[in-house]
Parts: sequence; structure tokens; C-alpha cells
Amino acid sequence: MTLLSIFEYMIGNTDWAVVANHNIKLILPAWVYSDRPFPVPYDFDYSGLVNAHYALADERLQFTTVKERQYLGYPRTYDELDSALKIFREKRLDMYALIDHFDLLSAKSKGEMKDYLEEFYKMILNPRSVRYNFIESAIAQ
Repeated sequence: MTLLSIFEYMIGNTDWAVVANHNIKLILPAWVYSDRPFPVPYDFDYSGLVNAHYALADERLQFTTVKERQYLGYPRTYDELDSALKIFREKRLDMYALIDHFDLLSAKSKGEMKDYLEEFYKMILNPRSVRYNFIESAIAQ
């Protein structure tokens, strides 16, 4: 859940809710011996990363643009968050490579997407920003 919530924050998506199964599928593979399903997000057209021309800002959060971010996950301790954010830090160049090698995106779109992600990556390198955005400002849904 923490990884999913951080991912949704990273791409600037507020159009999801686990409890309502809104743009989330709960998957329990047959090979997993657990009663806890994996949440799998989909439908990112209202995210800031995609920035679709028709996407509307989230009125619940009083946003003026879909490019604004809000952490909608459950509050975690700093150590829990830092452990999860380490995965994102390690995958930074891989994320940019995915964008760079996606032939259907224009050079302009690629640049805008990488700039948008760079805002996220700069923020997660600052402990004070992590505390503010993921702990103090968290809105669990």
C-alpha cells in the first residue's frame, strides 16, 4: 500500500481509492499464500504525469491543475517511508529511460514528463519535505 500510494503521488494521480475499488484492482495470485491482496493501480489519464488535455483538477482537494500532488496514503513513520522511497530513488534513471525510449511520445512530452518527475525526486531527497508531504499532509482515503 505504501509503494502504491507513493507511486500515485509521484505521478500526481488523485483519481483512485482502494476502499471504493476506484482505479484499483485487488489481486491475489494463486501462488501467493496470503489473505492480503496486492493493490494494482490503473487509469492514469487524470494524473499530472500524463496531463491529458481533458483532465480536470481534483475539486475535493481544491486543486487548480492536475499537476498538483497530494499524498492519499495512510500516514507512515519516517523510517517506513524512507525504506519505500529508497526503491523510487534507485529506479530514478530507469524511469527516465522508460520515457526516453517510448517512441510514441514527442520530445516535448518526454521533457515535460521528466521535469514533472524531477520535482518528485528532488522532494524525496529532502527529509523535511518528506515529513511534510507524506506525514504531516497525508490524507488517507
